[in-house]
Amino acid sequence: MKTNSFAAFLFVFQLLTAIGWADDIKQADYPVHYEVLSASKPEKGAIQKICSMELRDQANANVVITVSRKGFGSCSVLPSGKVYNGRQNGEKNDIELVIPVGENKARIESWHISGTVKNPQ
Repeated sequence: MKTNSFAAFLFVFQLLTAIGWADDIKQADYPVHYEVLSASKPEKGAIQKICSMELRDQANANVVITVSRKGFGSCSVLPSGKVYNGRQNGEKNDIELVIPVGENKARIESWHISGTVKNPQ
């Protein structure tokens, strides 16, 4: 019985903490416009799924960034051709993208940078 009570307490504590720390996403914090060039999803039989995408910073069009995510279960990629605000997190070697959810809400997705290719112009 104590284990269930403790688990319930931890769940409620995490929920309240997350609500208290939730901040509004400010567009100024995510100034870079990344365009999704291409995306690939894993085959259906795989247990651990790896999704990957190629992004281009619209201000630096000759650089293509390959990003990926690992996960169990479903792995969703963003549609090709769409542009998302984002920023590069050098400490984690990630790109954080702002994904709109509905009209007035958004969420942040972190994608690991797998590689960068600079195309000569």
